[in-house]
Amino acid sequence: MDFSSLRQYFNDIAHSIGDISSKTGNALIGIHSELSKISKAIQTTNILLGILIFLVMVHLIYSVVQNRKKGT
Repeated sequence: MDFSSLRQYFNDIAHSIGDISSKTGNALIGIHSELSKISKAIQTTNILLGILIFLVMVHLIYSVVQNRKKGT
């Protein structure tokens, strides 16, 4: 092996490493966007769950008050 073929070999290795890092970066961008969508969906779900809990508590308090009125 002469110096030019050795140099070409290492250049090919460096190019392959660059391709791997580029593909990894692109995959991470896709994962980040999916995680962002999931995060927004979870936030919406948490808001709806909070509203549901609030309504259940209001209903429970209303039922207790109505039962006390019927008892007296």
